[in-house]
Amino acid sequence: MNEPAFRQHLPTGVSFEMVFVEGGLFHMGETSEDAYAWEQPQHPVQLTTFHIGRYPVTQALWKAVAGQDDNPSEFPGEQRPVENVSWEDITKRFLPELNRLSAASRPENTTYRLPTEAEWEYAARGGKADKAWMYAGNEVLDPLGWYEANSNGETKTVGLKTPNSLGLYDLSGNVYERCFDCFDELYYQTCLEEGVVADPGGPDHFIKYALRAARGGSFYHDDRRCRVRYRGSAPNRPLTGFGFRLVLGISPRLS
Repeated sequence: MNEPAFRQHLPTGVSFEMVFVEGGLFHMGETSEDAYAWEQPQHPVQLTTFHIGRYPVTQALWKAVAGQDDNPSEFPGEQRPVENVSWEDITKRFLPELNRLSAASRPENTTYRLPTEAEWEYAARGGKADKAWMYAGNEVLDPLGWYEANSNGETKTVGLKTPNSLGLYDLSGNVYERCFDCFDELYYQTCLEEGVVADPGGPDHFIKYALRAARGGSFYHDDRRCRVRYRGSAPNRPLTGFGFRLVLGISPRLS
């Protein structure tokens, strides 16, 4: 039986759900011949239990934390995902304020933060119930994601498509989801050489153009970039179609 979701209530009157993800060992990365080089090699990762947002952060939640007049999204809509936010907008402004607002009501010894690449992929694949789907809960993208072929060139209200086995929505498509990690094309090889890596948080240094990892593809991407194992990246600056999802858990380990 799955653990019940944790509902976070904020003093601003907004609440949101965080889904329980039991930790475990999984093999991160892609083995297909069609995989990009930076999706390989596959390597073992051990994750501690965590909670992850049922939906990407919506514009309503963003405004409840950052301020009602603060909505940078290209496609306005209270229940559409917030996007066009930078990595620093999220980590330096939104998350500190969210943690302040929730300090008295969230589980002890936990913090709201961005997911690591490992946590994002593990949750998207269904956690311990991983069935090796190509997308987040299916071999076919249309039933569960908004992408270039069906989005009409815009984001959509969260939760309209089919969830994955953990009850998580919009992991494949709609908006690219920023992660905690710096992006390094060779990082998976480093992890493989370490053996089983516990709660990895990416390399502790920027590579090339100071890119951060992003996962899941967006409304304007093709189906290949919406796969659960695809590794995207982006600079820190705001970008249309780039949003994020929350994790509630311990701090990840940097390599």
